[in-house]
Amino acid sequence: MLLLRRFEERCRELYGRGLIAGFLHRSTGEEAAIVGALAALDDDDATLSTFRAHAHALVRGTPCTAVMAELLGREGGVCGGRGGSTHVFDAERGVLGGWG
Repeated sequence: MLLLRRFEERCRELYGRGLIAGFLHRSTGEEAAIVGALAALDDDDATLSTFRAHAHALVRGTPCTAVMAELLGREGGVCGGRGGSTHVFDAERGVLGGWG
């Protein structure tokens, strides 16, 4: 939960400086719900989220550097910098992105 909160704080700062393009749907205040729900899954279970897919990816073990690179639109992002915060997809860890 602390990892999610600190990550979100950094995202808020970068978004405010215009370094994260598009929308940034943060999960501040929802850390316990996300961690608790994902803790009930087995390693081979998949997860879909709403617009806070980056938090789910972090909890499932996607490296912070790959998630942050995604939010910043960089090639090293988990989706090559094309998905942003909503569409973080990491099939290896069962994270199938965010859907409305």
